[in-house]
Amino acid sequence: MEFCVLGDSGLRVSRLALGMAFRGQTDEHIMEATVRRALDHGITFFDSANDYGRIPSAPYGGPSERALGRAIAGCRDEVVITTKVGFELGPDRADPGGSRPHIMREIDLSLRRIGTDYVDVFLVHRRDPTTALEETVSAMADVVRRGKARTWGICNFQAWEGATALHHARRLGLAAPILMQNVYNLLDRGFEREMLPFCRSERLGVMAYSPLALGLLTGFYRPGKPPPPGSLMAEEKRDVYDTTFTEHSRRVLQVVEEIANMRACPPGHVALNWVLSRPEVSVAIVGCDTPEQVDANMGATSWRLSETERAELNAVSSGHVLHVG
Repeated sequence: MEFCVLGDSGLRVSRLALGMAFRGQTDEHIMEATVRRALDHGITFFDSANDYGRIPSAPYGGPSERALGRAIAGCRDEVVITTKVGFELGPDRADPGGSRPHIMREIDLSLRRIGTDYVDVFLVHRRDPTTALEETVSAMADVVRRGKARTWGICNFQAWEGATALHHARRLGLAAPILMQNVYNLLDRGFEREMLPFCRSERLGVMAYSPLALGLLTGFYRPGKPPPPGSLMAEEKRDVYDTTFTEHSRRVLQVVEEIANMRACPPGHVALNWVLSRPEVSVAIVGCDTPEQVDANMGATSWRLSETERAELNAVSSGHVLHVG
């Protein structure tokens, strides 16, 4: 397993992080087993959120954090964990996701579910348009000041929003965000336009989520055919699926599969390898619902694309933005 330092945070993390949304999993025991399998493979970075692991008995999340806490109970000091705040967790909540009351309440609930005194990185899951960004920044910095998080970061922000958050933190002398998490894959390279240069300039760590484009780059889904029954694209993301296989995206998938065939590896390994090859990307987040899916992703880290292969993938996917994540 490769490791890196996350931006200027001083946090040493595995370059693969386990994404713990568990969109296709409703069994907390399997969630926990998935974390344990990742640990067995040398993954030390785990990405959760207060609304991850939604199941019928917990429709607004919580199981993901509980499963994480049980799995790392004996090795907390050996892993780096994130959790997130920002989405309203039910129709009866009066406080917006980016407000101070919401943030202060949710960090305590997350720590209780995980069974830890602190998280390593506390993330704003999205910009809350109903709350002043200065309030969100101040609250996140307070979480760090109180020792409930070592650092904090932002997800799904525009570059100007990230710059504004940094400005508020520096102007007020507060802890500033140290990383950006956003969707980035061969079918969605919009992150490169402004956000990657911004992160490079400000020395922010970059966590790329959905490197396999929700499975579209694995070969599991086929152009011209409906998604398999019970799959994520058939149940939760059918609107994405119906607009994804444009002529451009078909060409991207074709090149991915050609390289995979030459290397005798799954297409997903090629797509994941490409994300890890990007110099600005610190970590790629792999979302796995089962231990077997963790196993399947591990082969992508044992080799590197050649310069020719990277050039082919860069050329065929250039300018591609499908918002697949």
